[in-house]
Amino acid sequence: MNPPDFFNIPPPPQEPAKILVARHLKASINVELQRRIENHVAGYNAFWHAPCTPDEVLEELGTDARTVIECSRANLRNLHELAQLVGKTLLDFMPVEQWMPKREFIEHADGTVTLTPPKPGFDAWGNPTDL
Repeated sequence: MNPPDFFNIPPPPQEPAKILVARHLKASINVELQRRIENHVAGYNAFWHAPCTPDEVLEELGTDARTVIECSRANLRNLHELAQLVGKTLLDFMPVEQWMPKREFIEHADGTVTLTPPKPGFDAWGNPTDL
């Protein structure tokens, strides 16, 4: 048997449905944007920080490479457009180090993509070797 409560505390008042719905809609946009940012960063890291070279990844993607790269670019453009709706830029959500390619992509008519050769003093991943 539980003893009775010492104080009778009334439950907090229920907020009106319009407040709950508006809060849910805004929160769901925040959650989705965060998911998309995290997904992009994970893909960026998988490509530029993999144990295999980015060149090998593009080779394995074959004729799907251009589509994969274009999907990434479209996501970044959309994130930037959404940021502008609230007076921000893509940089307010992600530092340039999480989306800027470390080497330039070269797109080919057959859908394949290659990379420009690494600049002197940089490895295949675009990282400086003179550290």
